[in-house]
Amino acid sequence: MKVLLSDKKRALILLVLCSLLIQLLPLRLQAVAGTEVELAELSERIDTFINEHESSTAGLALRYFDSDELLIQRDIGYVDRERGLKVDSKTVMEWGSITKPLVFLSVMQLVEEGVLDLNQDIRKYLPEGFLEKLNFPEPISLVHLMNHSGGFADRYVELVLQDPNLVKDLGTALKEHQPEQIYPPGKLTAYSNWGVALAGYIVELQSKLPFSEYVRQNIFAACGMEHSAIAFDSSDNPWVQEQRMKLKYYDQNAKPNPHGFNYLPLYPCGSTCSTAEDLARFGQAILRRDPKLLKQAESWDLYLSPSAYYGSTELPSNYHGFWVFPFAKPIIGHSGNAPGSSANLLLDLEAGRGLVVMTNQKMEKPYNHDLPKLVFGEFAEDLYFKEARHLPEGVYRAAQTVRSGPFKINSLNFIFGRRLKDDFWLHTKLDGFEKIAMPRADYIRISAFEFAFEISLILLWLCAIIFALVSLLRALYSYLVKGRKTAFLKLLPALLEMIIVLALLHVLYRTSIFDLRAKYFYLSSSIIALATLLMIALVCRDIYMSKTGKLKEAPKFTSIFFQVITIINVIYWNLFMFWKI
Repeated sequence: MKVLLSDKKRALILLVLCSLLIQLLPLRLQAVAGTEVELAELSERIDTFINEHESSTAGLALRYFDSDELLIQRDIGYVDRERGLKVDSKTVMEWGSITKPLVFLSVMQLVEEGVLDLNQDIRKYLPEGFLEKLNFPEPISLVHLMNHSGGFADRYVELVLQDPNLVKDLGTALKEHQPEQIYPPGKLTAYSNWGVALAGYIVELQSKLPFSEYVRQNIFAACGMEHSAIAFDSSDNPWVQEQRMKLKYYDQNAKPNPHGFNYLPLYPCGSTCSTAEDLARFGQAILRRDPKLLKQAESWDLYLSPSAYYGSTELPSNYHGFWVFPFAKPIIGHSGNAPGSSANLLLDLEAGRGLVVMTNQKMEKPYNHDLPKLVFGEFAEDLYFKEARHLPEGVYRAAQTVRSGPFKINSLNFIFGRRLKDDFWLHTKLDGFEKIAMPRADYIRISAFEFAFEISLILLWLCAIIFALVSLLRALYSYLVKGRKTAFLKLLPALLEMIIVLALLHVLYRTSIFDLRAKYFYLSSSIIALATLLMIALVCRDIYMSKTGKLKEAPKFTSIFFQVITIINVIYWNLFMFWKI
């Protein structure tokens, strides 16, 4: 039976619906207007910030976006200031370590397909005997590699090269430059480029595709990233390769940086180049949980969930390869620093917004570190910690370091608990370690004796160097001014001291300019080893002659003392171990 409404009833219902629509419409308009006002204010703040830092800006590409569209975009400065080439939407810049999320998304894709297991011992996926420098029985998993908690020491040699002909295939590069495992897996966060490249190699082995080709097919193509390349020389995208050659590099003050262009043998850890739009497309695909990347909702839930926490707290530090950045609220993402570029990808999963910053400046800070605070808000202690933190006592050493071999001296990287800045840190005692946990880094407490011993060694060595230099200058003055000759054997200890120092400075110089070819370090470390052997022989000779009364005691003691100090430093800091390069 059909019930017909009268004209009056229909008119009454229509009137009520119109009234409701009129009441709801302003709310909708207000929401839209609010979003527009918010974006307008943010855009104005960004422009003001850019104007304030114009004098130190080389080139900048910035994109603020939601899952579907670009909301704010800025292209500022120059690809090449000297040639007048300006940054635009087609400018290619380097991602640096933002490449690492590509590795771990690739891992997650193979996990979804059942090819990989996040918690399996990675030796199952590698050739037998591939890992040669493991010092702990606990297995290393892919999750450990994602969290940078595999326990590996840092690597320096041939991390970057300036000659593409020296770059070997990924497996060979990994095999030849394995770092020592210095911590049990899963205990400490020690940033490891080698560990991430190892995960990329596992993807390569299990997918039976070169890693660059796997990413091109399964990530770049899926996201519509037509202007992206990941191979060490960008050869997987000729257009990007051509555009990259136009890019000039600068330092923090926008001065030309002649060492910015390099090649990474361990390329999965940081060799991607693209336009800002393509990096934003990658971020948008993550925000919208694009099924072209991961098909199942459960896979996305796992991928975008915490995989590591700060100590025993519920504060996440890592989301399966994405770091957690503590702004006014937790933001996930990854920063990138190449020898000539700095970049940042930050994602607000809750609001569905993201930010991309790309610059052609080494260790650039204002846009990569300070500007994101305008977008995501400032960190405040009470937003993360229920109780006030108390500054810890003691001295702490960076977990990302080397404790064996010629680069051990780089472990002179300390912070003091009482001098921590008012920023995000957490003091904890867990798994046998007392540490200060910070975003992307742990610092381990060391004893006061160890700290005092290492600092004393360095200070005494500095005195030995000064003593040697003064001895040589006195001999030179005596010869040039007074015409007196000094016996060569008397000057030999001072000459050996200066040879050791110059060889060490050569290593430090090469490290600082990122020209990390192994031959430089083999040569320098071998020279140090030979000079130290000669110095030991001289000390033994001098001690013998002192006992027989053939040398004067006072000057002899001083000379022997400073030679012994040098020998102890060379041995303690492993500077002679050229075979451990």
